[in-house]
Parts: sequence; C-alpha cells; structure tokens
Amino acid sequence: MNRYSFVSCLAVIACASFAACKKSSTDLDRPSALPPRTLVVTPDSCAKWNMPAVSFRVSWPEDVKVVLPRSGALNENYAEFVYKKDTLFYESLSIGHLEGGAVEALGGVLLDQMESGLRAQYSEMETVYKGRKRWLDRDIFQLQVILYVKDKTQGDPGRYRLFVGLVPPPSGSPNGVLVIFQSEERCEDISDFADFGVQGKTGEVWKTFTYNHR
Repeated sequence: MNRYSFVSCLAVIACASFAACKKSSTDLDRPSALPPRTLVVTPDSCAKWNMPAVSFRVSWPEDVKVVLPRSGALNENYAEFVYKKDTLFYESLSIGHLEGGAVEALGGVLLDQMESGLRAQYSEMETVYKGRKRWLDRDIFQLQVILYVKDKTQGDPGRYRLFVGLVPPPSGSPNGVLVIFQSEERCEDISDFADFGVQGKTGEVWKTFTYNHR
C-alpha cells in the first residue's frame, strides 16, 4: 500500500480527511536553538495553513520523508512522516487535527465512523480493538485494524497494521491531534500495535512530539 492509500480511504469520513500536500520550506518555523528537522506548530502557523489552532513541536530522522502543509491551501494534516527502504513502504505517521471539545463526548462515535469508512474501502479487514484504553502515558480513544490489500488499484498489495489515536489537548488548549500510524508486515521493528509510537522510525518521531513547547 502506498503512503496515500489510508489517507484516501479516510477522506470519506466526515470527521477527518487526510489529503496529502506538497512540502513548502517556507512553512518550517524552526528557530536556530531547536534541533535540525524540527517542525514548530503555533497558532500563527495554523492560521496560515487554514487549520485549527494547536501548539506543538516534533522532529524526525534524516531518512524519514516529511510532507508539510502549504500556506493558503486547504490542509488536513499538520505533518505526515513516511519511511521507505529501497523504494518499499515500511511505515508512516500522520498528525492531523482534532477538535478538543469533541474527544470526550464523541470519541466513540468518531471511531465508529472511521471503522465504517475503512470497511467501505477494504473488504478484507480485521478490527483488533476499538475503544478507550492506555497508550503510552495516557488513556485515549483508539482504533486498531489489520488490512489486507490484494487489489493493486487500492495500493501496494500486502498486510498492514493501522492505528488511529485521538490524542486530547493539554489542559487549557482547545484542540488536540489525531494520529494515524501504519506499517506493512515487512517492517520488523513494528510487530504489534503496542510498538506504534515506541519502535521504528515513526516511534523515533513520536517520542519527540511535545504539546505546548513554549
């Protein structure tokens, strides 16, 4: 499955669509004191991107490709990180917007909509978990599925893990983020859903994610 396949299937879900966008170097707000390959998201940059206001920073390894929003465009992701080896897709992480007020009241509904949208796109799909439980250092609403892609029109054939997490905002902030991790079974670093956010290249990325960095 290519890096846009899950993005396109989630686009049918009213609550969150993840359209790929081209990188614009002018959108990198990176003071010299920060590590290289660091994205700083502020309310001001969100306004440029026509996205809900949120404040965080995140970094990525040199061998991970990043897709960033474009100023003035209709963007759904704050960032998308993709790792390939020898042109083959291994894993990716998308960080999209999530209105904070909807998490507690509508978290279960959002997961149902996402699951239904995926089933409409992929006939061979297994839901491993849907609900709220511990992920890393917090309890969040999450969806864990396994997708089997055989039709090349849907992407590169293979077996994929997909983890969707609704990460609520910190106290006092209006909006959070919606994260989508995905990996193909060739990715030995991610052999279980518990590995998302911890192992692999996307784990390296997520470990740097920090809300309210200022």
